[in-house]
Amino acid sequence: LSLASLIMAPFAIMFAVTFTLCLVSESATVSQSVACNANPNTTSEVVATCDEFCAGKCDFVSPEEEPVKRHTMIVYRETPYNVTTLTEKDCGDAYGDLGFYLANHNLAYLCTVFPNSTQCTKSNAIEKGTQNNVFIKYEVEVDGHFGPYHMCNPMNGWDTKDWVCLTYCETPPNCPAWSSMSDQMDWMGVTCFCENGHGNHTVGRHNQSLMKHYHHDNPPGWPKECIAQGMEEISIHGYYIYGKVMKTLENATEAQCCSACGPTCIGWTMPDGEGGDCELISDTNYDFGRFNKGKKLSSYKFGHGAGSISPGALGGFWYSMPAAGECKEGQVPGDSSGCTWRTLKDFKHVNSTCVNNFVDEAVEKYGADCFNKCPEPHNDKTACYTQCFAQTINGNETAHIPPMPNDAILKPFLAAFESDDASKGGCPNVTKTL
Repeated sequence: LSLASLIMAPFAIMFAVTFTLCLVSESATVSQSVACNANPNTTSEVVATCDEFCAGKCDFVSPEEEPVKRHTMIVYRETPYNVTTLTEKDCGDAYGDLGFYLANHNLAYLCTVFPNSTQCTKSNAIEKGTQNNVFIKYEVEVDGHFGPYHMCNPMNGWDTKDWVCLTYCETPPNCPAWSSMSDQMDWMGVTCFCENGHGNHTVGRHNQSLMKHYHHDNPPGWPKECIAQGMEEISIHGYYIYGKVMKTLENATEAQCCSACGPTCIGWTMPDGEGGDCELISDTNYDFGRFNKGKKLSSYKFGHGAGSISPGALGGFWYSMPAAGECKEGQVPGDSSGCTWRTLKDFKHVNSTCVNNFVDEAVEKYGADCFNKCPEPHNDKTACYTQCFAQTINGNETAHIPPMPNDAILKPFLAAFESDDASKGGCPNVTKTL
């Protein structure tokens, strides 16, 4: 990993998703299933897990979900207005899809200050401004045999006509440049390459609760104070930041370093590791160095202070809906056809900006003490607003500020689909464009 690629790595996660309220239908069929090892610790355990999954001997379900049942789910998806099906797309439950929006919230500020940055020039159509996007609420039926999650994106970033659910290619040699052919363990959990194509038929699922502290490659348990400041631990890649030392904190923790790294601070380094001195580095004079071993810890403020929110901040699930597993007319998930899912109904199409504005208003109201201290309390293109937004969602343990309750964040999102009346938090149904 080069320093350039580390600093220019996209902030946005390239997929839209949501969490599903898993409602079991009365006619659900039941089949025996064994839960796959979802948390293998070694490469050999990953390979063994994928061998079991590809052979159809286990599913990525929790023990509580056994035996597997065919069931219906309510899912949501933020999508370009002209893309209205779930085929070869990602979606999620309410918590999961809302988490996707929150994770990309800082783009308004980032793309104002850094318009030529990677996340502003190369993000896909969903992650761009939401003026032409819609949220769609669906009811789907699945066979319950979940597999690894696949990222589903436009083939060429902006071409919303052609989509593909491929992270690990199962159709060599016709493989996109970003795909690979191996069993791996990464931020999505286990991802399997099945030579028999089994992984391309199953509905993929990822538990977003496992990403509550995820942003780039930060270690597990990365402090919320650091996430709120938009700071990434660069020492795990062998880098550290140095330069003009603004202040030195003695006997400090990572959380204390991040909280103390204010608007003119670009990062910090702890030469002797956590519990030692923390050097706060000025944004007017800094550079990066390499080190091979030792206790050194260092963090850099990506986006120069754009508060970051994990896509898993609210928990929930993300789902991938492969074309190869979609039921045709007359087929039902789990029947002899081998199909794994079908759309039963799409309830409502609402403009993303309408939904997001109601969510933002709720966050601003809950975190009013912070927002009201900003020169422009409602301008999401400012660093102050962006940091207050992230702090309201994440909380700040050092400042004894609890995070906004998940249900309070979710309430305006759900209300947007319940009516067309703006006075009740509703958003009007927009014309469907197929």
